[in-house]
Amino acid sequence: MSGYMNHDLWADDINNDGVDEIFAANADGSVYCLNNKGHLLWQFKQNDAPMYSVTVVQKDNKAYVVCGGYDNSFYYVSNEGGIG
Repeated sequence: MSGYMNHDLWADDINNDGVDEIFAANADGSVYCLNNKGHLLWQFKQNDAPMYSVTVVQKDNKAYVVCGGYDNSFYYVSNEGGIG
């Protein structure tokens, strides 16, 4: 991860493997997705505005990571790290 401060953390199983992934909304503008051993699975970054929140929601039996940043936007991110 970047070394910048994490503003929010969340843990949830988004790939239905029975193990929670860890999400960090970071001041570098990224949301990081880590496995339960701390290894980076993916990184989502739309711009340089710091991310300040992250959570997981279910829609149509599919998990989405929802995050928001200081650019006053919310993003639906797929369980693979792309825009949902």
